[in-house]
Amino acid sequence: MDKQAKQSAWEPGMEVSSEAQYHEVTERLARELLQAYTPEQLAVITAQHLIYVDGLKSGSGKAKESIQRANEIIQAKNVQIQHEILKNEDLSRNTARISKIVLEAWKNKTTKKRMSGLDQFNEDKSAAIERAQVIAKQQWQADAAKEIRIGNMADRVYRALVDEGFKESLPDTPDRLKQWIKPVAPKYASQAGRSRKTS
Repeated sequence: MDKQAKQSAWEPGMEVSSEAQYHEVTERLARELLQAYTPEQLAVITAQHLIYVDGLKSGSGKAKESIQRANEIIQAKNVQIQHEILKNEDLSRNTARISKIVLEAWKNKTTKKRMSGLDQFNEDKSAAIERAQVIAKQQWQADAAKEIRIGNMADRVYRALVDEGFKESLPDTPDRLKQWIKPVAPKYASQAGRSRKTS
């Protein structure tokens, strides 16, 4: 009997598995409380417990609200972070695109400068070729004895062009001027054999 009474006594953390056990444990606990406390003391304890349980319920509700608000804040932050990531990706793409445009513009400008320099060089070279042909043509026309060969004329023309300020547009050696003056050279200037000494 004592063992059975102990089994039906309520203890903190005890699991109540049936309605009959619930009523039995409640009655036993009530009898024990009446033996240990006066009705006034029990009324105070009951009031305290009612307030405590209500506090737990409302606290639980507030905790749920707080958790819900925290989740909403976290979700909003996640959305904001995603937005920032997308914005940064867009910024990175735009920066890369702008960098590419700037690089292309710089390349085009550099190419234009080089082309401009090359165009100027080609213009100067064309002017030097024209002038070389004029000088050669005049000297061959004055060569009544038909003694000036193309190699000798290339030397003469080279010196004359240097004197006239065409040095920057000339090839390294007078020998290369042969190709420039060949179109205006008379037939005898291209014949084999050495030319007679000319002044």
